[in-house]
Amino acid sequence: MTQKKIKGGNVSSTLKGDGFKAIDDLLRIVTPNAQKVIESEFAKIEAHAKNEWLIRQPTKSGRYVSKGSKHKIYTGIKVTKNAKLRFVIGNSAPYAWAIKVGVESDTNLPRGTRIANDLLWKPSKKATDIIIEALAEELMRKI
Repeated sequence: MTQKKIKGGNVSSTLKGDGFKAIDDLLRIVTPNAQKVIESEFAKIEAHAKNEWLIRQPTKSGRYVSKGSKHKIYTGIKVTKNAKLRFVIGNSAPYAWAIKVGVESDTNLPRGTRIANDLLWKPSKKATDIIIEALAEELMRKI
């Protein structure tokens, strides 16, 4: 992850450099193996989503040019009001949730599928079990 987005209450920040290093250092100290699993799972999801993301193709008249939502996929960490860390993956394009597979879309996803749901949300839910298992295993070793 090249940057981490932190959000809690009315405050939000994108951590780079020292802020990014502080969160990574905390995870490495407390749960080094789980931190590697977290980064690995999110990197896999992000790479697959960028590879499979639909790109709007121009028509003969040149209309409907892509706005680059493929390049707006991000990963990060949010801090909740209760000081809990929440790992997030998403797409910062305001219309990303609405992109659907069309009739002539170049993808294996079924027609009408919302791609953000299938490429970001569903894989994140599956990765949650892997991450929780890695965190629990590591924390149990420390007890």
